[in-house]
Parts: sequence; structure tokens; C-alpha cells
Amino acid sequence: MNRIQKIRKLIDPKDQKRLLLLLIPMIVMSLLSVVGIAAVIPFLVVAAKPETIAQSEKLTYIYQLFHFHNTTHFVLFLGVLAFLMLVLTNSMAALTLWLSNRTAATIRAKITQVLYTIYLYKPYEFHLDNNSSSLTNNLLSLTGQFTQGYLFQSLQLVTNAVLILFITALIIVANPQVALLTFLLFGGGYCLI
Repeated sequence: MNRIQKIRKLIDPKDQKRLLLLLIPMIVMSLLSVVGIAAVIPFLVVAAKPETIAQSEKLTYIYQLFHFHNTTHFVLFLGVLAFLMLVLTNSMAALTLWLSNRTAATIRAKITQVLYTIYLYKPYEFHLDNNSSSLTNNLLSLTGQFTQGYLFQSLQLVTNAVLILFITALIIVANPQVALLTFLLFGGGYCLI
């Protein structure tokens, strides 16, 4: 807990708010990823077996709602819909990555500026006792390691954790038996290791 408090002191409250607001596009991206996965599955099923249109209530409803008279047109429609969802998902992922990088770079610049100001106002003896290359290393390398290695990776961890949570929920909703079997297989395999 002490390390988290030190990190919070390095990041000013305005940037802490920015980091929290960054969770919104991360959650939206995760939801779109799940919707993208859910959109691809019906396309693959119908492309492999067009007769599933008549067997599924939802597919039959969509087929009749848009007045399709040919299964080939319906498969094409589902393919275009799946493609558009994937484009939207990837666009949101790119935007989220850009926002994350921008936020991390802004925080890095502010931390570097604060450190530089602290170094400037240190007494002359401080500069005699400390090598200028180590101070420069602190300004450039260590702040970069902090923002890219810790802060940015933490943002990626949160994004991926939310994505895993949503995909798990999708699997449980779609087929609880498969979800349980997968959990038992992976959980059992993990316990054996």
C-alpha cells in the first residue's frame, strides 16, 4: 500500500482524474470487443450451415425482418455486419490505445518537469555530490520506465481484465455448460502445474 501512496503523490489530482476517466473508453472497447465476437459467431455458423437459419428463432426473426429471400444474401449481410463490428471494435481499441499513450506521456512530462524544477533549486552541494549523468538518467530514463513500464502497463492490465470479465460473461450466457467445462479444464490444469 505504501508504494501506491507514493505513486499517487507523483501524479497530480487532475491526472488521477484523467486516469479514472480513461476507464470509460476501456470499458466501451471491452464491450465492443464482446459484441464483435458475438457478431462473428452467427456469421460463421450460418456460412457453414445455412439451414441453421430455420432452426434458430433469432436468425429466422432477422431473416424475416429484413425480408431476405435468399440465404446467400443473408450470409453476406451477416458477414458485412460482422466486418463492420470488427472495424468499429478495432477503431475503438486504437482510440483507447492512443488516449492511454497520450495520458502516460502527459504524466511523464509533468513528473520530469517537477523533478527538473527540484534539481534546479537544490543547493550547490547537492550537485557536487551527485553525478549529472545520474540526474539526467532520473529525468529521462526513470520517468519513462515509470510511465511506460508501470503506469501504461497497469492501464493495459485493467483493460484486459475488463475484457476477460466480459468475454467470460458472454461464454456463461451463451453456454453455461461449456463455460463450466472450460473452467474445470483450465482450473484443473493450473492446479496440476
